Order: sequence, then C-alpha cells, then structure tokens
Amino acid sequence: MFTLADTWPFESKEDSIEIIESQKQQQLQLQQNQQTLKEKEQQLEQYQQLQQKQSEQYQQIIIENDQLLQQLQQLQQLHQKQSEQHQQEIKENNQLLKQLQQLQQLQQKQSEQYQQTIKKQDRQLKQYQKLHEKNQNKKLILQKQNKQLILQK
Repeated sequence: MFTLADTWPFESKEDSIEIIESQKQQQLQLQQNQQTLKEKEQQLEQYQQLQQKQSEQYQQIIIENDQLLQQLQQLQQLHQKQSEQHQQEIKENNQLLKQLQQLQQLQQKQSEQYQQTIKKQDRQLKQYQKLHEKNQNKKLILQKQNKQLILQK
C-alpha cells in the first residue's frame, strides 16, 4: 500500500497544503488585480469620453468667439459711417469686448483645467500600466511555479 509520502513530491502534507493555499491566494489576488484594472480602464474610457465632450464644447466656444469678433468688426465699420451714433456704438462695442474677455477668460480657465485633467489622466495611466505589469509578473511567477510543480510530479 502506498502512502502520501510515496506519491507526493513535497516533504510533508503540511508543505503541500501551504503551497496550494499560497497558489490559491496568489490566483485570487491576480483575479482581483485584473478586475481592478478592468474597472480602472472603464473609468479611463469614461474620463476620455468626458474630455472629448469638453473639447467639443471648447471648440464651440472658439467658434462663438470668432463670431463675436466678426460682429465687433462689423460694428466698428458701422461707427466709421455713422458719426451720429458713434457714442452709442462705442458703448455697445465695449459691452461686446467685455463679453469677449469674459469668454476668453472662461476659455483660458477651461483650457487650464483640461490640461490638468490630461496630466492627471497621464499619471493614472502610468499607475494602471505599473499595476498591469505587476500583474503580468505575478502571473508569470505563478505559471512558472505551476510548471515546476507539474514537473516535480
């Protein structure tokens, strides 16, 4: 009759149980890390979609700014032709300039926020890449250990 020691390549039953438990824990950790990575990738995709939407909004603001500039130029030409309305039109131009400056300030602020968002995304992406690399390394170690265990059998 064979005993466990005759058929099992480890020194003791306790050693084999510890190795199996360790492998299970490592596999569970790997699965958790992969799930975390998947969630982070989904968050990143949502984040990128939001950035795209913001970028489109910024482009619309730029178009509106261009339109306001065109309107301002038309008003200035009108001032040259109509001297009686000169003072009133200057006031209108000043109001338009103020709006334009506010829009430009808003655009500048949004552009700075967008740049900060991009930097933050880059940092997060690097973290995700490190986590992915760490998971890959753990996976390779587990595969190597598994292969060694199979070869020992």
